[in-house]
Amino acid sequence: MPYKTTEPRDDHILWECKHLKDATSTTCCGKFNGMRDEKCGWCKANRDVGAMAVDRTRKTIGKLVEKNPDGLDVWKYDDYAPSTKLRSSVFSSGLPIDSEGVLPIYPASLAWSFKMY
Repeated sequence: MPYKTTEPRDDHILWECKHLKDATSTTCCGKFNGMRDEKCGWCKANRDVGAMAVDRTRKTIGKLVEKNPDGLDVWKYDDYAPSTKLRSSVFSSGLPIDSEGVLPIYPASLAWSFKMY
């Protein structure tokens, strides 16, 4: 069930810029930006209504539907948010950690089975 909130979900780490490329264009910028970025890194437009909420797999999970009177973003998500522990279970390096924040020790034989990007 969709819901609105000013607090980004734990899996919401990117936003997609939907600013039109120019006044006569029908195509949008489409650049993915981090949630800390208030402006698009490509077209320099401010994050505005219509921006898409995106997770780390680049799946669209919602949309910026309004700015409230305090200037906060109001996001509308498509479905229920995953557990808060899900986001804390992955470092930016991509290595999994457990719910206590501990990186498991893998045997050397398994070390080469991980594909790092």
